[in-house]
Amino acid sequence: RPPVQMASMAPAGEDGNLANVVSDLESNYRANEASMAPDLKATYEKSLVSLDGSIRECLDSLQQEPRNTLARDYLLTAYTRKAEVLSSALESEGR
Repeated sequence: RPPVQMASMAPAGEDGNLANVVSDLESNYRANEASMAPDLKATYEKSLVSLDGSIRECLDSLQQEPRNTLARDYLLTAYTRKAEVLSSALESEGR
């Protein structure tokens, strides 16, 4: 399945920068996922799908209410967690 391009929807500033980092990590992950063990890949995919859902919800909330600091905090947390999951997947692939 194609990667979810969230960076283009992300607000500017800190979360926009984080979205770009996540987008780069996801591109690397997608390029390497074919060589991952199926069970490992399935575990990472499950986490990524869940995090993409959280990111989408936060972006929707922020579109309707740009000053919603709670949604912005959740968005940063979701992007950070997604970056961690992608980094972990890429590290395990390199072993």
